Amino acid sequence: MNDKVKVLSLITGLQTGGAEMMLFQTVTHLNRERYESVVVSLESDGKLTGPLRDQGIKVYELGFKKKNPLHWLRLFRILALLMKEKPQIVHAYMFHADIVARIMGKLAGVPVIISSIRNENIGGRMRERMLGMTKRFADCVTAVCRSAGERQVRQGAVGADQLTVIYNGVVMSRFEKHVNEDPAAIRRELGVPEHHFVYMTVGRMAEQKNHLQLIDSFAEVQKQHPDTTLLIIGDGPLRGEIMAKIKDKGLEGHVRCPGLRTDVPRLLRGADAFVLGSLWEGFPNVVIEAMASELPVVATRTGGVAEVVEEPGSGFIVEPGVTDEMSKALAALIAMDKPAREKMGRYAKNIVTTRFTLERTLEQTDELYRSLLQRKGVVPLYERTPAG
Repeated sequence: MNDKVKVLSLITGLQTGGAEMMLFQTVTHLNRERYESVVVSLESDGKLTGPLRDQGIKVYELGFKKKNPLHWLRLFRILALLMKEKPQIVHAYMFHADIVARIMGKLAGVPVIISSIRNENIGGRMRERMLGMTKRFADCVTAVCRSAGERQVRQGAVGADQLTVIYNGVVMSRFEKHVNEDPAAIRRELGVPEHHFVYMTVGRMAEQKNHLQLIDSFAEVQKQHPDTTLLIIGDGPLRGEIMAKIKDKGLEGHVRCPGLRTDVPRLLRGADAFVLGSLWEGFPNVVIEAMASELPVVATRTGGVAEVVEEPGSGFIVEPGVTDEMSKALAALIAMDKPAREKMGRYAKNIVTTRFTLERTLEQTDELYRSLLQRKGVVPLYERTPAG
């Protein structure tokens, strides 16, 4: 008999967004003496499928395409999978997976069903209604921040008694190992003058991240402070528009777009400050990653930003979509002397090390799993007292 608790993590797809990366970090770092992890992706060809399998995690990909109505019939394969794998816990990530986990998990008799809220904007009122109609099938709904969870409670998508906040966490060693990197060398590699003040932002080039307005804000700062550079790390559907905006503003020598990078922890060592201009968020992992790298942060008041960035100790928070507010905050960092910015960076790192590490996330996840299993009367073999 297997003495481990089997956790089946169900997700819409296995690309490299925030939800996907958090699933990856969780299932590969959970205590393997207690938990056996299985991952099921509704979609196929995920970039994280191979890395998960390399870590010894069983992964199923179902080839589901959301825009093909016939593919909804494939969801019944999940019922068969649940009956085969017999997990004690199903933990769902992202909207489509949440709905499927609630319905199919209940039909399969899974003892514990957990949904999650990964973003304050889940895609409109129809999705909120669907979550509201199926919320009784979920034993718990985790939220990556209070603001996103509380918003969905107000919308009726989640019951207040179902909500548990578990913040994302970072692996500090990923950032600490680059502490001795030469910032000048990183700047030379990216074509950035060594003496420039460098802002960095990381994120998909899509509407949510609001790069176009961020460039407008940066343009105003650059007029007053010519020796500045904005580094935009990432790629996406708006890349063409972003490049056109840079050209239109005459900022070709001041805004760099090196594309997707897998070495963001290293690149952060080449920046003076981090900026996030998003219109909406859940819990932006890139903010705590920047703070772990001892960078002061300028970010919009979206999702869990205000639960992480403490003003003025670790950075500045501005309203989303307000160009001049962002410009003023960016300029305020340049106006500070270097020791003051470094003090902000150290304070930012301290916030992360005390509240937002992966170890803390795993600890809270383990506590949640055990409490829900206990509530359902499921006692893992590793917790049973041998008969005397």
